[in-house]
Amino acid sequence: MSAPMKTPRTNQVKIIIEGKKPELFLVTPEKAKSIRTLLDADRLEDFIPADEVLSELYAKTGKSGTVLRGLRVREGLTQEQFAKKIDCPQSWVSGWETGKRALGKKMAQKIAKVFKTDYRIFL
Repeated sequence: MSAPMKTPRTNQVKIIIEGKKPELFLVTPEKAKSIRTLLDADRLEDFIPADEVLSELYAKTGKSGTVLRGLRVREGLTQEQFAKKIDCPQSWVSGWETGKRALGKKMAQKIAKVFKTDYRIFL
């Protein structure tokens, strides 16, 4: 006589919640769809495009200056430290960040290399 066996879970969707201790949940496709709807609704309510949030700053210093300053500050660099990295005067960095100096393609490429990003965000 054979022992009763658990029926395998078929048609289950894996949901992993990451963190310090990741958790795995197996749910039915219907429940997964409900969870997805809930998460999408929450994400849409909290989403505000960066262009909308930063529009006043863009108008004042330009988009490229705002992006440049944000990346520089994120990396913890002063204008002087950053200027040394790209081999230019600190006054140029100040001019780019305040929108008083235009940023050319070659310099944008040099800057993008430092921040490991696409140069086109500065143009």
